[in-house]
Amino acid sequence: LNKIDARIMRNVYSMQQLEIKMGPICALDYRAVILPLT
Repeated sequence: LNKIDARIMRNVYSMQQLEIKMGPICALDYRAVILPLT
């Protein structure tokens, strides 16, 4: 479980970095991808 949690946290962190680079449009896209997984 801890390995999975670490992987999720790493993915969320990289998504946040993309959001900062790409802006609000990408933020909406990544939320649409992440929310069903949580």
